[in-house]
Amino acid sequence: MKTSLYRLFKGEIFKSKRELGLYFMLLFPIAVFSFVDVYIMYDSTNLTEICTVNPWVFILQRYIWAFYTLLYPIVISIFCFSLFDIEYKNDYLKKLFTLPVNTSNIFGAKVLYIIMMSFMSAMISYLLLLLSAFILENVYSIYPFNSYDYSFANFIFFIRLFIATLSIASLQLLVSTSFKTFVIPICIAGVGVVLSLISQRAEFVVFIPYFSLFDLMNKYQYGSTDLLGKVEIINVTYIFVFITFAYLKFISLCKKRI
Repeated sequence: MKTSLYRLFKGEIFKSKRELGLYFMLLFPIAVFSFVDVYIMYDSTNLTEICTVNPWVFILQRYIWAFYTLLYPIVISIFCFSLFDIEYKNDYLKKLFTLPVNTSNIFGAKVLYIIMMSFMSAMISYLLLLLSAFILENVYSIYPFNSYDYSFANFIFFIRLFIATLSIASLQLLVSTSFKTFVIPICIAGVGVVLSLISQRAEFVVFIPYFSLFDLMNKYQYGSTDLLGKVEIINVTYIFVFITFAYLKFISLCKKRI
């Protein structure tokens, strides 16, 4: 009997508990916001005057910008490659493809797991954003977060972050099916981040998946709540395109090992 998609999905969850990629995805936002909150509290010890600028943007977003735009793609690349790390070791894919398991279900389980982890990582970031504002305002009344109605903008931040994460993860999934070493996926993510950084004003930059995090932060700064921008449409398109090509590559791996 063919192994069901649900059982394979549960297998991916069980398998990932042994891999660092899972913990990087979940602990990255916790580590970032913990560091940012502690630094802001330390930096605020000598301040007495009320903050006269939007603290959502000029306090929180100002500090998390570098972490998410520069480091988050690297974390995503490590996570995506970890889904294939065990299979690549000892040529386990060859053994896996000889079992009565539907190849599409194997790949589908990995895709579902990536979607779930992208959602969870974005959700944790969103909740920590709100929690950080609550803590900072109550500990240091100089930060009037409640004076600025950013609730909807924060929710849109979560949606954009989820889409951007999934778009990058889809590309890294394709890369991970093409190379058996984690160095190349990480290098590709690093090059994509650097290219996005130096080409922010170029017209073609919107077609670089890694730029979506830069665009997200820029739109958050201006309180934009438009979800139908060019970058978002391109990202959603990329998700389907990259997953399709990753699936075709995965099928080719299957045929080579049968």
